[in-house]
Amino acid sequence: MDFHHLHIVIMAGGAGVRFWPASTQAKPKQFLDILGCGETLLQATYRRARHFCPPTQIWVVTNAEYAATVLEQLPELQSANVVGEPAKRNTGPCLMLASALVERIDPLAEMLVLPSDHHIGNEGAFYRSVEEGVEYALTREVLLTFGVRPHRAETGYGYIEVEQDARRDFLPVERFHEKPDAATAKRYVGKGNFFWNSGMFAWQNRVFRDSMARWQPALAEKFAPLGEGYSHGVVEQIYGAIEPVSIDYALLELAGNVEVLPVDFAWSDLGTWQSVYEYLPKDALGNATQGSAVLLGTSNCLVSAPEGQLIVLRGLENYAVIQNGKSTLICPISESEEMRKITAILGEKGYDDHL
Repeated sequence: MDFHHLHIVIMAGGAGVRFWPASTQAKPKQFLDILGCGETLLQATYRRARHFCPPTQIWVVTNAEYAATVLEQLPELQSANVVGEPAKRNTGPCLMLASALVERIDPLAEMLVLPSDHHIGNEGAFYRSVEEGVEYALTREVLLTFGVRPHRAETGYGYIEVEQDARRDFLPVERFHEKPDAATAKRYVGKGNFFWNSGMFAWQNRVFRDSMARWQPALAEKFAPLGEGYSHGVVEQIYGAIEPVSIDYALLELAGNVEVLPVDFAWSDLGTWQSVYEYLPKDALGNATQGSAVLLGTSNCLVSAPEGQLIVLRGLENYAVIQNGKSTLICPISESEEMRKITAILGEKGYDDHL
């Protein structure tokens, strides 16, 4: 397939608070080798993007303070392809900004949108699914999402609902659902017409821009000055005048031309320490360790120590023990979804220098 007009947008602006204390404001999750595989999550995402595009057609949108880190981790990328946002405004403005830049370079552009911090287990299947989706979106007026077939009742993901008993490869989206409780997630999986929302998308840039102009005219108008020319000053003015909004809420939940391609490759958004634990190798007692650790009478634990530090555990079961050299987290691994609350409490108590 000809990917001459394909531009890949990697969204890398997340704060990574759910992976404290390994992830901090200075170096969030996407810039870490969370799985101990020799490359950071951002580097892995970029490597997969390079399967389709040259560096000149790959764009990393991140918070401006992380631009130098992106260039350090992706030395092949030119600074012009690292787009620094002056403030956090969620995925809607992020993609509007990327779309405006790509439009100036290639009016015929097609966009593939990838989060920077996800894990893809079967990359061959991933490449095949992306090629299929990009080819489909190239010739149709659609906003395409990639929906992962669920293999468990997961409460940490949003879900995409399609028509019951649909028999097509590409399915019109009936509704997007927020993260459910356990009973609702079990019902979704049992029905068979629900997919995990992967946060990956493909569309023609023109279709995306026309859709935003229809469904979010005020927001689209704010970005109109970028059509006259790009400057940091203009972007700062735009971001100072808009509110945070996700692309799901701003567009995908409203538009009638949203379709989903069901995919089967191994995928995780690595949203909690428990999800990381599931992907790490374990010893005979179910312990996953990163760094130096001595475990006595301990089972089913996740232990992570930085270089030069040693963690010793005695008599623990089903715990996460994470150290970054400055702070230590000890909590039941099943409660690792509470990290947002924990970091908020630390901020309230004045421990900002640990976040």
